[in-house]
Amino acid sequence: GPLQAVDNISFSIEKGRTLGVVGESGCGKSTLGRTILRLQEPTSGEIWFNGEDIVKYDKKQVKALRSKMQIIFQDPYSSLNPFWNVEEILEEPLKQIGMEKGERRDRIEYLLNKVGMKPDDMVKFPYEFSGGQRQRIGIARALSVNPEFIMCDEPIAALDCSIQAQVVNMLEDLQHEMGLTYLFVSHDLSMMRYISTRIGVMYLGNLVELTDSDTLYEHPIHPYTQALLSARPVADPKRARANRRIKLTGELPSPLKVPSGCPFAPRCPYATSACSEERPALKEIASDHFVACSRAEEIGN
Repeated sequence: GPLQAVDNISFSIEKGRTLGVVGESGCGKSTLGRTILRLQEPTSGEIWFNGEDIVKYDKKQVKALRSKMQIIFQDPYSSLNPFWNVEEILEEPLKQIGMEKGERRDRIEYLLNKVGMKPDDMVKFPYEFSGGQRQRIGIARALSVNPEFIMCDEPIAALDCSIQAQVVNMLEDLQHEMGLTYLFVSHDLSMMRYISTRIGVMYLGNLVELTDSDTLYEHPIHPYTQALLSARPVADPKRARANRRIKLTGELPSPLKVPSGCPFAPRCPYATSACSEERPALKEIASDHFVACSRAEEIGN
């Protein structure tokens, strides 16, 4: 049967803020972001951007939308054309928006400076750079057309830890300077708290919890969120031994055959028979704290 990768998800992102999306591999995070950008076509639903439902856009309108919505890919090695030098890579989107040839070189130099690279790097090819430098080129390409919204699809996952902090700090500086809005997808729970204004937790294509980053880490409600956060590695051995690791039983269900009722019920330690009968809606149980769990208030208390 058909695979429904993302199901009944609803949220909003304030302009100039960052919404982080976390969850295990295969839960639909990247599909969600690519669907918002219309890189993958939604089968139903609405996507509102600047007051318009872009699901109704035709191909010509979607092409015009590309200058406002961009993506930073996860893999800096495969996301750049190996046969083009940096100038050609950054010039291509500028050609698409009709920028004059005389302006393009100045724009490329400006972009390289913004991401901490030199104008001399224009003549080099991707294989001549480290992973962190390649990701900076990818970020410069995303910024080239002055977007308002950027989907960051695990942009630090393939980088060394020391480089990850540099890239995240740069993204934050660019956000404050240019008023960018981010959808940030990542597996790194510690980094997610640092960069995100709000965080949504996904499980099997569903959004199970959504709140501000501090509340999520200090007072998680959904059983899946609690288990996810308990698995975070802790650098201090004493704190690590004191933390209670929540071990989930059972296996992740197939997305081709999602359980009836709550999708997390087969692995949930709090599940009752009623949880397998009716799918819980994402409800606000406290100020700006949304949880999709029929026992959320009981667990939260």
